[in-house]
Formats: sequence, C-alpha cells, structure tokens
Amino acid sequence: QGTRVVAVGPAADFKIPDDVEVLDAGSGTILPGIINSHVHVREAGTRRILFLLDGVTSVCDMMIPMRRMHYLDEEGIQSGPAARGFKAGPIITAPGSYPGIVYGTHFSYEIQGDDEAETAVHDLHALGADYIKVALEPGIFGDPWPVLNLGELRSVVTTAHSNDLLVRAHVNNAVLDIALEGGVDVIEHVPMPSFAQENLEPMFDDAGVFRIPSDLEAQMLRMVDQGIVLVPTLDVIIDDSYQGEEFASENDGVNHAVLAVVRFFHDAGGIIAVGNDYGNPGVKPGMPLREMNLLQSTGLSPMEVIEAATRHAAYVCGQSDELGTLE
Repeated sequence: QGTRVVAVGPAADFKIPDDVEVLDAGSGTILPGIINSHVHVREAGTRRILFLLDGVTSVCDMMIPMRRMHYLDEEGIQSGPAARGFKAGPIITAPGSYPGIVYGTHFSYEIQGDDEAETAVHDLHALGADYIKVALEPGIFGDPWPVLNLGELRSVVTTAHSNDLLVRAHVNNAVLDIALEGGVDVIEHVPMPSFAQENLEPMFDDAGVFRIPSDLEAQMLRMVDQGIVLVPTLDVIIDDSYQGEEFASENDGVNHAVLAVVRFFHDAGGIIAVGNDYGNPGVKPGMPLREMNLLQSTGLSPMEVIEAATRHAAYVCGQSDELGTLE
C-alpha cells in the first residue's frame, strides 16, 4: 500500500483487491533490499545509482564532512532513482587524531571533554546524522595518536542514545576495552592484535592454525554478551590474492588470522552486518559479493549472509524500524 508492505503470508490467507497490480515472482525469491552498511560515497548521485542498478537499495556512509552531509539526503539525487543514502557525518575524535591526521580535518569532529562530546552529537543530529561514528584509533604508523577517553566516549554514547542514535566505533584492538566500557553499539572492522605478519606468526600453531590471544577472545565474548554488532569490512582487509585454505601469498597469515577472529565471533553467537568499506581502492560499487563470500568462508550460512545484509545492516544504519525485513 503506497510504499509500505502491509501483509506477508500465503496468498490463500488474503483476499487480494481487484484493483491492484499483481507481480508474480515465479520461482524467484522476494527479500528485503540489500544494504551496504559501511561505505564512503562522498558525493551525491552517481555512485548510488550504480549501487541500485546492482540491487543494493541503501548505502550507509561512514565519513563525510559536515558541509556535504545533505548530499546523502534523497533530494541530493538529481538524475533518477538511486540507492538511499544514510550518514554519520564527520567522525567524533580526539584532537589531532584519526581520521583528520590521515584524510584531513574536514572528516573529523574533534572534541575535548564531556561537554564538547555532548555538543558534537547534538550538532550532528541536527544536521540529520542517522548514527554517530567515533574513532578509537591509537595509531597505525608508529607514532601514537590521541584517543577519546572513557568519559568522553560515555558522553557521546549517552547523548546519542537519548536521541535514538546508535554509536559505531572505528576500533583498533588496543582500545577495544574502552569501546566495550563506553557502551558503543557497533564495531567497525576486525579488532586484531596486529596487522603485521611478523607479529602474528608466533600465534600460529604447528598445523598453521591461528590461535586467538585469550584477551581478544574475552573481548569478543563480551561483545557477544553486550549485543554489539561487528561490521568486519573483510573486502578491504583481505588481500586480493587470498585463495582460501592455501597460503598463496606473503600476506596470507594476516588473511587467515582476520578470518579466524570473525569465525570465532560468529561461532560464539555474535551478530554480523555486511559492509565492505567501499570508497577504498579495489572495492567496487554494487552488490558486495566479495564481502558476502568472505563472510560465508568464516562459517556464516547463505541465509545468515542475507540476514547480515538486510536485517542487521538496517539495524546498524539506524533503519531497522523501516528497512531490512518484510513484515
């Protein structure tokens, strides 16, 4: 009725009005639109059209300057139908830290103190943020970067939740405890003890199986207990040369370790949402099939992959009341 699904069930249970159009799916399957919950489109229109043409009905941008947030609104599309766009806006972060130190300060909302944390959330909410993203990145190039403290993070989370917004955290394992204590709702990327091959080598047993450090296991189990969703973004993390079980490249130790962590989280009952970090080199617009295939390789069933790309992706984008399920 209009743009809403008002009933789902066997046709025999319903009287179909005479004046409606009937679409017969034949032997096909009707399912909610696929959602890519972690992208960087950064501009209006064109790329979102490419997503829709390949069957992705919504994309959720994770880092865009305040002045461009309106580009993700429906009126930002001038050239025809395109995937819906949802957004976080700039990432709330500590002064002089990620993402500004890498991509430019226009992608950051730098705060210091609990009051500024609260103000940041109110500002982003007023500009139409669909969820809040925070950076908990202590540095990836050797020199340590500042990180939000626990009080600031809790202020962000409390203010966001009071405005019905989820908090999604870019996290490095070194500060995963802060994310858990702070009460974030979603972890972006795969928290790892290291992404350096030489640092991971001692964690493989004689059979070549990666043994997850006990502290990381405990953190992942706590994520499960707290209902925190993981958006692994495997497409951008796993090397393109990865060939499955065989170690075919010098980076495959990292590949196997990352997949082992996701497999552990899934086997423990963790909730996973599909997002492939589109916008990075090599990650293509359209259906995130590589992300889906990599998730399946960690133990998700095909139906769990579909659920990760619909129900769970809608949830982390703040849209579970409107999208992601047929009901």
